[in-house]
Amino acid sequence: MFFNTPKLRDFLYNYIDKSSNYKDKMKLLPVDFDKPWHKIITDQKFLLSAILFIQIITNIFDSLFLILLAKSIEQVNFNLMFTIIAIQFVMVFLSGWMGSLNIIFQIQTMLSVECAANQFFFDH
Repeated sequence: MFFNTPKLRDFLYNYIDKSSNYKDKMKLLPVDFDKPWHKIITDQKFLLSAILFIQIITNIFDSLFLILLAKSIEQVNFNLMFTIIAIQFVMVFLSGWMGSLNIIFQIQTMLSVECAANQFFFDH
């Protein structure tokens, strides 16, 4: 019900669109259909490595979070407990940033392939 008003819905969509600003972060990559299909993915080494690294780190820490928290409570070490909780908050923000990088990676790849395919078929 809250999102049924068009004015509020448009405000929220525009706010999200302006805050994410994905258009400035994306670029069309050159695609050569004579080369292997994974070339466009390996051309984006920074995005790919950042996404994989953050995903691995957050998955490892998410698996160990409750174990570490229980260990800190058993030892009655509140400094360790607050450190573990602070690291968990950092992991949540890293996951959000990884989501943005993943959006950029996927859309940039799809649009580059689509644009190159259109050029290829319209030129021939």
